Amino acid sequence: KIIGALIDHFSGLSHGQHGSTRRLVAGAISVFAFGALGSWLRTYLFALSSDGVARRLRKALLLSIMRQDLAFFDQSRTSELISRLHEDVNATATATTGNVQRSYRYINSALGGSCMLISISPRLTLVSLAIVP
Repeated sequence: KIIGALIDHFSGLSHGQHGSTRRLVAGAISVFAFGALGSWLRTYLFALSSDGVARRLRKALLLSIMRQDLAFFDQSRTSELISRLHEDVNATATATTGNVQRSYRYINSALGGSCMLISISPRLTLVSLAIVP
């Protein structure tokens, strides 16, 4: 409603019913600022989560390698094991947390969009959602 009020105000459609321009602009800036803060917080927390997953995977894999017999180390090169440990763990952690992050973002967008549609026209929203399989 804030963006709509700004558009009405600057296009000349409002007749003093939406308040002052400063209040409208401050409202729009605060909406965008909260959105940016939420996006940054989500990215930061998922990066922390990814690091934690990678650390736990790396520790579990290293313990598994350390439990192997000496014959295993005679057959395998140390550099290959270290490379596998580093690359595979990072790829797995990134893929796992990246999928969770994308799913969270898509669900959040769908719920937010649905709430906005319901606030605009509940009846039209129900008709639109009834059409979607």
